Amino acid sequence: MWHNFRMRKALCFAFVVACGGSVVGPIGDGGGGSDGQTSDGTTGGCTGTPPSCFCGSPKCINGQWGCTDCGNDCNSLLQQINSEQAKLQTCCPTCKSLQCLGTAQGVCCVITINSGDKSNFEALVTKYKQQCKPVCPGIPCPPAPSMVCDPSQMDPNSGHCR
Repeated sequence: MWHNFRMRKALCFAFVVACGGSVVGPIGDGGGGSDGQTSDGTTGGCTGTPPSCFCGSPKCINGQWGCTDCGNDCNSLLQQINSEQAKLQTCCPTCKSLQCLGTAQGVCCVITINSGDKSNFEALVTKYKQQCKPVCPGIPCPPAPSMVCDPSQMDPNSGHCR
């Protein structure tokens, strides 16, 4: 009986954390075996064993164990996507070479990229689409690859793929 309870408790915890939730309340069996310290070395008044977090790290707040935010909310993911896209689309409008010949799957359309490893970008896009369910406008996507490097307004020697 006790084993079934502990198994259900562990599965429930794994489900909540894996789905982006957080756990508030005591975690563990309360029997010690831990000094109650968090990843930053503070105790926060927690007892028992810190949780095993799906991502993030154990954190004690007001005497209760939980997990730190994994930074996977929609706004954070979109910021990461925009940052990765800017890196992939960086080009040199004054260079005498072919540029902006690659493509990567963006949130709504295939985008033109110059160079770099697009696997991390596309993994972030896939995660964002699955978690955040973005709604794309019903307009046609621009052709990709564009083969065009537009100069930056601030620095004509740097640019980004159209």
